[in-house]
Amino acid sequence: MKGEFTLPEDCDLKVIQRLFVRRAIQALAPQRPRILEIGPGPSRDLFSNISAGEYWVLDPHPQWSAPGVRVRTGTLGEDVELPRDYFDIICSVSVLEHLPHAQWMRAAEQLRQALRVGGLSIHSIDAKSTGVPGDHFDQMALWREMFLNVGLSFLRPPWPVDTRSVFSDPGVWSMSEAAWRRWWAQPGERWSDMGRPVSINMVMVRPPFRLRRHLYRLNRALKARGLPILA
Repeated sequence: MKGEFTLPEDCDLKVIQRLFVRRAIQALAPQRPRILEIGPGPSRDLFSNISAGEYWVLDPHPQWSAPGVRVRTGTLGEDVELPRDYFDIICSVSVLEHLPHAQWMRAAEQLRQALRVGGLSIHSIDAKSTGVPGDHFDQMALWREMFLNVGLSFLRPPWPVDTRSVFSDPGVWSMSEAAWRRWWAQPGERWSDMGRPVSINMVMVRPPFRLRRHLYRLNRALKARGLPILA
């Protein structure tokens, strides 16, 4: 894998994200997997480049269809109908950051329930780091906790990507200043003021059992009843 993600200095973040998800599926998925892509919008990149046994799309406003693709209209965190314990891969690119914070836990639960045991949850989440506590990057990083709390586990060792990393975190990659100026900058904006665009890239697996999930659910039930919460 080393070198596969070496890209020009001025590469857009979206290119890195789609390449990351595509390569992860190609390298880790079983042959002809059942795939659910969340919110592809107009992009057919993953569908066009992945050989899937089944390809499903969940989007509030589906923008394309193809023979054999199963389309579900809806939004994670709301009432959506998905098969349980079914998918080998659930993936998204630049989607989860758009969900309201109040829907994060339910959305994470829905993703876990739809995965089969051993299935992979692969996501690239847009963020922006300004170095200020509570900024967009910190908020998006909370998705990791959401997934861990519903019972997913990080793939170990961490998925290798040979691109620019920030904060000594192998799961975070940033768009360079040269790329930001080429693709994202608006007249009068300065890199130092706008913050560094980053992608939080995650590959997680649904294990047969996770004690953390059951403890977390117990904590939530105790809290709802006003009882002491487990440490």
